Amino acid sequence: EGSRLHAARVETYGEGAALTQARGGGTNLPQHSPEDHHAPNPASDYAANHFEMDGAGALRLVLQHGRGFMERLWPGLSRSLGSITWAVPHQASGLALEAILDALGWPAERAIRTIDTLGNCVAASIPLTLHEGIASGKIRRGDKCVLFGTGAGLSFGGIVLTY
Repeated sequence: EGSRLHAARVETYGEGAALTQARGGGTNLPQHSPEDHHAPNPASDYAANHFEMDGAGALRLVLQHGRGFMERLWPGLSRSLGSITWAVPHQASGLALEAILDALGWPAERAIRTIDTLGNCVAASIPLTLHEGIASGKIRRGDKCVLFGTGAGLSFGGIVLTY
């Protein structure tokens, strides 16, 4: 069997919208005055235009919905990795990664971990972690992997593939 995409899923839970956000910018709260694009918008301040995150709240929501998401992505993933060789997770923090793996009943030794060497690479963490798994020789041709992460919204995304 060659490389193959087996499953893909994305879900968003709107109750988590305020947990990770940049309130300003765009048309909701532009940085510049709508009447004079050269003047700052007095309703827009420094804090409104920078990323804000309630990390503990986001992790609670991830743990609340994560098992259901994984089960819908690939039946059985809410309890174990089963026939999947490697987990390639988004890694916002080491504590969050460990909490998620524990909640899913997945052994840490089957997750490619890069948070300790690369830090939080935001959206690049999954492709960088996949590359590290391949470059290190852990992930080999024919291995089935689950790639998954969370993002603002609060959103979940995941794929199951054979490398």
